[in-house]
Amino acid sequence: MRQHSSTQAELPRVAPEEGFSGGRDAETILLSESVVVRRSQPLHFSIQPGVADPEGERRRRFERGAEYLAGPLFVSRLPGALVDTSRFIICPSEDRYLLDSFRHPRGLARWGYSHVEGEVWERADERIAERPERVVVLGAQANRIYSHWLLESVLRALLLAPFDDGRVVYLTPPLEPWQQQALALAGVPPERTLTLPRRQLVRFAEVFAVSRGFAQIPALIPDAVQTLRGLLRATVASANRREPADPAEPAGSATTGRRLWVSRRHMERRHISNESQLVEVLAGHGFEVVYPERLGLAEQMAMFARAEAVAGPFGSGLTNLIFSPRGTLVLELQPEDLDFGGNTFLWNLASIREQPFAQVVCPVSEGMRDLPLGERDMTVDVRAINELLGRLLHATQRATAPSTPPQRAWP
Repeated sequence: MRQHSSTQAELPRVAPEEGFSGGRDAETILLSESVVVRRSQPLHFSIQPGVADPEGERRRRFERGAEYLAGPLFVSRLPGALVDTSRFIICPSEDRYLLDSFRHPRGLARWGYSHVEGEVWERADERIAERPERVVVLGAQANRIYSHWLLESVLRALLLAPFDDGRVVYLTPPLEPWQQQALALAGVPPERTLTLPRRQLVRFAEVFAVSRGFAQIPALIPDAVQTLRGLLRATVASANRREPADPAEPAGSATTGRRLWVSRRHMERRHISNESQLVEVLAGHGFEVVYPERLGLAEQMAMFARAEAVAGPFGSGLTNLIFSPRGTLVLELQPEDLDFGGNTFLWNLASIREQPFAQVVCPVSEGMRDLPLGERDMTVDVRAINELLGRLLHATQRATAPSTPPQRAWP
């Protein structure tokens, strides 16, 4: 089965106010246009002693410039489309695959496809299962990672909501409790989800394809981030109390909140080897230790919505900054050797949320440099972080608009 690439932008458009026609032809609704996002100047950037290639670290972050093009957001209706349930790849027809349904064609080689030329790929002919449902594809290629679940799967449910007639079902992977909680907050009850065995090619009566929160990592889409903040409003409404950090409030609203250290101590990999010493220093600056994976989603959102400062190592837990107010101070500790996507993802998010951002690159822990990148720990210069936090907290407390860092040249 030979398949060519297809995109949602190529489909016939209908106006959002008109909604889908329900006819026999594919159609798409444009929810937001492409927009240029300017990455804010960092409040602080430094590379700690022991990092193997300091100039390379600096170059990877700054050589591409200070802005990027965030793509549009679409929702499309595809009658008779197919879904490859192994990786939730959407195929508008047997000879087409939808580029918008996954991050990059390179992944197709890992998922059983053979490259022919260009964006043409081939997969073995197989029996196509037929099902009568109208489905919204929520599954993605990185379902188990918290940031991806929010920015890909949960976002899709929120974007589709205005066009949900109550008769569609949501195609998902097997769900963990935290994933079910997130979907419930997005208005998707368990009885409207559908999970199928992997490695099937299934044709549905209709497939709804909805954009992810980024076309490619790390190019986050501002309207996607704002849409996810709707989860916070839903949580507050259900608790019958006011949202702690309303998007309309001025940028300096986060002045008397909590200071959070987002720990990875209980995660399987990518730890800080001397975190116990670091936590002692953080406590002296008023930080409390948070383990996001041990909290429900509503608890995480409420906690981050009250934050005036958030610090932590590179990881999905920091994606909760989506729910933090404008002006929240962000300090990210990163291991060396991350690619451009990893080392600017949170920076982009903080820029969109107008949160002053600082980043420190730390060396790989002793004896771990030969391990795969995702399995290495890092070691932090605790004294340097202590001094840095003192300066950053003092600067943001004095600033009349903490979300606007002092103007300075880029490194």
